Amino acid sequence: MARILIIGGETPGAQAALAASTQADAQTVSAGDLAAALEMLDGDRPTLAILDLNDVAPSNPELAQFLAACADGERLPILALFSAGSLPAFEQVGPFDDFAVSPFRLPEVAFRIRALLRKHAPEGVGADAVIRVGDLVIDLSRYEVLQGGKRMELTFKEYELLKFFATNPGKVFTRETLLNRVWGYDYYGGTRTVDVHIRRLRSKIEHGPYVFIDTVRNVGYRFNDRPEPGSAPGL
Repeated sequence: MARILIIGGETPGAQAALAASTQADAQTVSAGDLAAALEMLDGDRPTLAILDLNDVAPSNPELAQFLAACADGERLPILALFSAGSLPAFEQVGPFDDFAVSPFRLPEVAFRIRALLRKHAPEGVGADAVIRVGDLVIDLSRYEVLQGGKRMELTFKEYELLKFFATNPGKVFTRETLLNRVWGYDYYGGTRTVDVHIRRLRSKIEHGPYVFIDTVRNVGYRFNDRPEPGSAPGL
C-alpha cells in the first residue's frame, strides 16, 4: 500500500490531503512543518509527499532543503497545494509533479494523488499489473491471488502483506517496518502480529513446491522473487 507524507499539520490544505488520501486508499503520515518532514525522509521513504505551501515563503531555506532531499536518490514525487494568489511566487520553485489550488475539492485531490501513484509506481506494478512469481499470480486490479490457477482465500491484511512483499522483492524488512507499512502508524499492537500473519500467509501459499517468504534471522523477512522448490523455514 502506498504511504503518503503530508506536510502542513492542521492547515486546511493538509487536512484536505489527509481526507483525499483516505479516498485514494493510501496510508498517511503527517509532519507539522518542513523540518519534521526532512527528518522523516531519513527513515523509511514514503511513496508520495503532499506539501501545503499556503504558509511557506518561496525563499524558505527549509523548502529548498526538502526539495533537494526529495530529488536525492530514488526521487520522491511531490503534490503541491497552493492558494491561487501564490502561484506566481512559486513559478520558479520546484520541481513539483502536480499541484492543486484552494479551495480544495476532495475528489480532485484524490484523483491527482491516484494519478501520481500510478505514474510513479515501480515498473510492472501499476494499478492494472499482474505479478507472477513461480506458480503464484497476484492481480492488483482485482485484489485477487491465484496459485496454480486456483483462487486463494486471503484476508485483507494477508493480501496487503503479500502485495507489499511482491512489489518489493528481495528487500529485507524488519517486523517494525512491516507493521508500519502494512498496518499503518495508527496500529498499536505488537510486532508479534506480523509473525502470526506471515505464518498464516505461508500456510496458504507455500503448501506447493515453492518458498516465497524467507526469514532473515535476527532481522525480519524478505520476498523471494525467484523461489526455489523447498520447505518454508520456521519463524
